[in-house]
Amino acid sequence: MNIDKNTLEVLSKQPYEEIDKAALVDIEHVKIDSTLPPGQRLLDYFRQIKNPYCFRCGTTTVRIGFTADGNSLDSILKNYFIGLKRGCFFVKMCYDHLVVIGDWRIYATY
Repeated sequence: MNIDKNTLEVLSKQPYEEIDKAALVDIEHVKIDSTLPPGQRLLDYFRQIKNPYCFRCGTTTVRIGFTADGNSLDSILKNYFIGLKRGCFFVKMCYDHLVVIGDWRIYATY
């Protein structure tokens, strides 16, 4: 699969209910070749994962989404781990399968 900006846009907006879960790639089988330059590494990852917004991790289906004008994932994770260290808990569970960390939404079905 050739992934360009338009394809990424379509994949990011694909409704979770319409995704063929059986066709998803298990991220545990994706191998990152650290000898490749960063751009080639990213293209190779896209080629292997097919849909960077929805994949499997073992038997768990993972759907990732975020708001375009929200905080970066680095910033959100940094604040999350600082909060954990301080005893705060920023992650909330909704609908038994949606994890929300700031502006990021990670869906997981078991």
